[in-house]
Amino acid sequence: MGGEKKLSYNNLLDLDAAINIAYHSSSKENICTIVKHNIPCGGAIKKRQKDSYLKALAGDPLSAFGGIVAFNQKLTLETAKLLSKKFL
Repeated sequence: MGGEKKLSYNNLLDLDAAINIAYHSSSKENICTIVKHNIPCGGAIKKRQKDSYLKALAGDPLSAFGGIVAFNQKLTLETAKLLSKKFL
């Protein structure tokens, strides 16, 4: 629990927005959405979760810094390793 930051009220609003985007789709493919200040700054639907994350991040990597990321599927180890490299 070293350098972890607690979620702020704004983080919780972003989380709600990100979940609503990722989960309100009938797609069976992997959905990733990134939200910062209650505004989506990246989103993608791909066959592989890793690819959906990378495509969503490419949408606006600068704005994604410190943002909230949501997926419609259980996080894979491969994607988790990529997420750990960024401040999200």
